[in-house]
Amino acid sequence: MHNVRIGNVIDKMQENLIIFLPLMLSIGIVIYFAMPFEPEWFAGIIIALIALNGIYLNGRIDYVGQRVMQFLFITALVACVGFMSAQVRTYYINAPAITEELRGVHVNGIVERIDRLDGRKGSRVLIRDVHIDSHPLENMPEKVRIRIIKDDLDHHLGKVMPDATRRRDAGRL
Repeated sequence: MHNVRIGNVIDKMQENLIIFLPLMLSIGIVIYFAMPFEPEWFAGIIIALIALNGIYLNGRIDYVGQRVMQFLFITALVACVGFMSAQVRTYYINAPAITEELRGVHVNGIVERIDRLDGRKGSRVLIRDVHIDSHPLENMPEKVRIRIIKDDLDHHLGKVMPDATRRRDAGRL
């Protein structure tokens, strides 16, 4: 009885599959950017091949939940396309990134924004024109984000300097 209801729901969803395509593309992109590490270049391709294989095999075997599985494989394939598009875009931008947490380093730059962290103690500071003493210049990102926890403020030393051009032009109107 429940399989008939689920089948009816899937039939209705398949009629409106075009509505789910942007959603699944977005989910694939969100999954890529939510990952705490950079996946290998072939990760999206492997998952897409698994989804394509599932679509192919699902069409060759007749069973009770076939429509449900076909819908799930198609939506998974579209999410993989979103994942791979985010991966390709990131590759072509080729933005350098700091891949590990750095502690106890000297950071020079211009503070662009300070955000208070709601529900947490501390702030997040966005710094541009960054120079980190222990990091090679060729891999230096344009901006870095630093999280400062209130409990750790006693352990951090820092000097925040305003942008020199703004300070120089502050007296002019």
